[in-house]
Amino acid sequence: MHSSVVAVRNLSIFTAIALSLGLMSSACVGMEKSNGPVTMRYNNLFVNSNAAQRSEVFDLDEWVHGLELEFKSDYYFGFIGFDFTMGSASYVNGNNNSNSNGANNRGGGHGLVAQQQAVEGAEAAGFIEQPIASDSEFVFSSFSYEQLEAKSKEMQGCMLDPDNQAPQACQIEVPILETEEIDYLRQPQLSSDSSGSLSTISQAYTKLRFGDDTFNIGLHYGLQSVDIATFSTANSNVTASSIFGALITANWKNAQVYLTRFNKYHNRRSSQLLSNLESYDRQSKIKHIDILGLNYQLAPGLTGQLEYGKAGDQLAKYFAKLFYITELNSDVAILFDARYGQAQGKNGFGYYDWLSFNNAQMFTYVRYEDYKSRYINLTSALHTRHGKLYLGYNKTYDADWAGGYFYDDEGTFNSTLALHKNFNHKNEGAWVLGFDYDFAEASLPGLTLSMHYARGSRPDEMLLIEQDEKNVATELGGYLSYTIQTGLLEGLGLGWYYANHKGLENSERVNRLLVTYDLLEF
Repeated sequence: MHSSVVAVRNLSIFTAIALSLGLMSSACVGMEKSNGPVTMRYNNLFVNSNAAQRSEVFDLDEWVHGLELEFKSDYYFGFIGFDFTMGSASYVNGNNNSNSNGANNRGGGHGLVAQQQAVEGAEAAGFIEQPIASDSEFVFSSFSYEQLEAKSKEMQGCMLDPDNQAPQACQIEVPILETEEIDYLRQPQLSSDSSGSLSTISQAYTKLRFGDDTFNIGLHYGLQSVDIATFSTANSNVTASSIFGALITANWKNAQVYLTRFNKYHNRRSSQLLSNLESYDRQSKIKHIDILGLNYQLAPGLTGQLEYGKAGDQLAKYFAKLFYITELNSDVAILFDARYGQAQGKNGFGYYDWLSFNNAQMFTYVRYEDYKSRYINLTSALHTRHGKLYLGYNKTYDADWAGGYFYDDEGTFNSTLALHKNFNHKNEGAWVLGFDYDFAEASLPGLTLSMHYARGSRPDEMLLIEQDEKNVATELGGYLSYTIQTGLLEGLGLGWYYANHKGLENSERVNRLLVTYDLLEF
């Protein structure tokens, strides 16, 4: 959950709503929970996901559960404390199947038959002979995105040349493709061979605090969960990822400055405590990630935020945000939110995706020689005491937005279009309409509902990469939750998450059923 330093007169109910929906600034870190110092929580999650891309169908039914124990100390002697979180997750039942003309396509849809078809398509298009990958490998290309784009344009120019008497004979030299071992830790399923049963420490850090309400400095050092504008650790429903390093905050009047340095991370799908930060091509180590940010209250109801982050010499990210909320009357408020993000970098920055080039389709790693991506996000919302109606728009430029600082980073797309699927493709414009409602006003306390509908399009965009997506995508999703308020099971939470994303030969329907219960709290 995002938090904020915004202070708005007479709008506490509206700021609380905005905080709970993640629309306010995410830079205020180090805030303490109000529950007791020790909490033991039980989580039970069932996931059903059906996805289809091209001729492949993925069917996931998983049932996992786990325990989480959290300790948050007071500040002893007024300035020092310690927080600790550990948990476990185990696979109860279910299946993880995929089908591509009979092939088992674990790890993203690149089984033997699919690879054979890709190779045959490459040879038919005039490619030189390519290797066939096994079920545990995917195809790797040494070509960059810029080179592929240039060759694709060259191919199109040849095909459309009016002086070319035989356009079907257009052939372009392509690189020999290599194979690389699949890393199943990148897959979201807890039931994969490497993470079917987890026992992990997700937080263990020392915290220091100096100063008073007028001016104070805080320090967190160790393994911790972080949620700021350009970086966020993943908080799944059973286990969580985390980052190792230092986080410093300084608060003075209407301003908050924060600075981080991280050099290790913990993967939420692994029992391994710490791993090195690797570049996206996994060829080099990132020594550390540095992030500097500022939150400043410009006027009552108006807050600005700036953030800059750098992951070695691989990637730099910039973020700016203006947030304004004003009261119309005692029951209604209006919110306006504007965000800008930019990422740029070299040295192997890229991502894993489908490569579709000259009728050949294969799963590969695509890198950028000189990566740059930008986006703008504008949102307006109408708040009441028990609900919110909002409309958001996002536009991405130059290249797909890649939010991660390092390989296996879950990534951050700080936009109201960061839904089940991010609407952040190159030159994609997208909008979302949504509402949230708390049924306490309807005499049903503990029951809440969130719904959204989004649509994105990227007209006239040449689909060189991600050919499994089309120029138009839609998504309908929502979350229904209920927390028992009284009686023996007080605090038992029940939730249902649903999302239906549709694209060209790429669709996904997801249902998640979640049960949480705090067994102990003292």
